[in-house]
Amino acid sequence: MTLEFACSAALAAELRAEKAEAAKAAPAEAAPAISNSAASAPPADSGQETGALDMLMDVQLTMTMRFGSRQMLLRDVLDLNPGAVVELDRRVQEPVDLLLDGKLVARGEVVVIDGSYGLRITDVTALGPPRAQ
Repeated sequence: MTLEFACSAALAAELRAEKAEAAKAAPAEAAPAISNSAASAPPADSGQETGALDMLMDVQLTMTMRFGSRQMLLRDVLDLNPGAVVELDRRVQEPVDLLLDGKLVARGEVVVIDGSYGLRITDVTALGPPRAQ
């Protein structure tokens, strides 16, 4: 099952971190301003960073659900025909992987929504190395 998206996992990790930082900053901005205007003014470029992040939020990414995998010889692949069954390396009860650019980003349970497959996320993994603070 493939969902339409297209972006690297590294960019997604950056966007997730930026979004988290913006969420942390929002309550601080909503607090009453102190009388010292220099202390209450946000950094000059924070609006630009938020604007750039907002522009990237509509970028489409390609996500892939992986139910399992199987290594096969080329001769066996060429022998596949309608009705053939390929056994995968996962049990039905095991979670399904959600991949972005071939990297694991989440796991979950397969669900059916109005006749289409979906994924109920049960675990979200880190998208990249931790950012330096």
